[in-house]
Amino acid sequence: SARVSSGPWLSLSFGNKVFSNLIDEVSATHWRATHAKDPVVHLPFVWMGFFHSSTEVWYMNEAGLTYKVCNSTNGEDPTCSDSVFDALDVMNHLVYLDINVLNGCGSA
Repeated sequence: SARVSSGPWLSLSFGNKVFSNLIDEVSATHWRATHAKDPVVHLPFVWMGFFHSSTEVWYMNEAGLTYKVCNSTNGEDPTCSDSVFDALDVMNHLVYLDINVLNGCGSA
């Protein structure tokens, strides 16, 4: 079977655990970027039965230039974006890699 490489930005939890595992199996390399305290990357919630595929690359600060490659075992690494769940900030959803997504390619 063919294996693909992919890297979605602003990736939501898009399926149940079986689907998440399938994505990990068919992807040779798969990652998703999260930014600082972006609340949207946590939706829909795990308690609703939704899971991320792995691997998360967490851009930890507001400028989005410092990153951590998170644990790739299940896509829900508690030391990455899940570690700031109690301090979410919607403005972090609007800027990725110092680019304001509302302004297209304009600087943040």
